[in-house]
Amino acid sequence: IYRALKMLKCKSNNSTSKLCLQVQALYHFEAHPGAGELTLTPGDIYTVTRADIGEGWLEGTNSRGESGIFPEAYVEVGLYWNA
Repeated sequence: IYRALKMLKCKSNNSTSKLCLQVQALYHFEAHPGAGELTLTPGDIYTVTRADIGEGWLEGTNSRGESGIFPEAYVEVGLYWNA
């Protein structure tokens, strides 16, 4: 999964939509304060912003604009069109 994530970036197909790599949280992950981590809530969707963090970690943002790193094993990959 790391190679696929590393190659994918948000790509515009026109001026209003982007194809972004997003993941859905499968499990709860509680971020440690001051560690740059992002809390995951099962069922929530997160946009991946970097996949070259380190083995087993991704960086992304949630729908509230919060960002940080989280464990790859806690999420499921999907592609979604975002306006």
